Amino acid sequence: MDTLEIFEKLKSAKFNETQARALASVFGLFAQNEPATKRDLSETELRLQKEIKEVDARLTKEMKDMDARLTKEMKDMDARLTKEIKEVDFRIKELEVKLTQLILSSKSDSLKWVIGAMFINTGLIVSLLKILD
Repeated sequence: MDTLEIFEKLKSAKFNETQARALASVFGLFAQNEPATKRDLSETELRLQKEIKEVDARLTKEMKDMDARLTKEMKDMDARLTKEIKEVDFRIKELEVKLTQLILSSKSDSLKWVIGAMFINTGLIVSLLKILD
């Protein structure tokens, strides 16, 4: 109901114009500041429920997208790490072969020197024995 309609009804109820205008103005102010009705609350509730569903759907989609991205990144990282581990393993095996060859070569050289030294010592001992005889 608008203030003009209230004003007219008050005038027809034998209120003078000043009284009718004042009361219509008060009712107008009250109408502007009246508390929410059940209908207002129900409409607000429905709007909020709809917005909540939309936000929930959006968040669910974003979470699925993020999960898919993270899963892909983890698979990519796993593949890279597997490749790098294989490369490191191959290099370790190469180093192992080289070290084994180096150790065998060193053993061979050491054995040659020891045998050579034994022959020299044997020769020296035999020579000393001949000289002393």
